[in-house]
Amino acid sequence: MKLVMSEKEVCDIVSRYLSDENDLNVENIELLALTLSDLGLNSKSPDSAGLLEKALQLYEICNRRDKTFSFDREASMNRIRNALQALRPG
Repeated sequence: MKLVMSEKEVCDIVSRYLSDENDLNVENIELLALTLSDLGLNSKSPDSAGLLEKALQLYEICNRRDKTFSFDREASMNRIRNALQALRPG
C-alpha cells in the first residue's frame, strides 16, 4: 500500500471524487478548496499551480451552488489568482 502520494495524485483523486459525489455540501467543498490552496500557497513544488487551479475550481463550484455571496470566498479566490499570476509571469 502506498502511503505517500504526490500532489498531482491528490488532485486527481479529489477530482474523481467530486465528479462521483453529488451530495457534497458547500461548506465541505469550501474546506477542501481551502486545504488545496494552503498546500499550493505554501509549497515550492512544481505541482503548486495545479493545486491552486483545483482550489479555484472548487471555489467556483461553491459560488454556483451557494445562494449567498461570500466575501471570504472571493478574497480567497483573488489570493489564488494572484499567486497563479506570480507563478506564471508573462
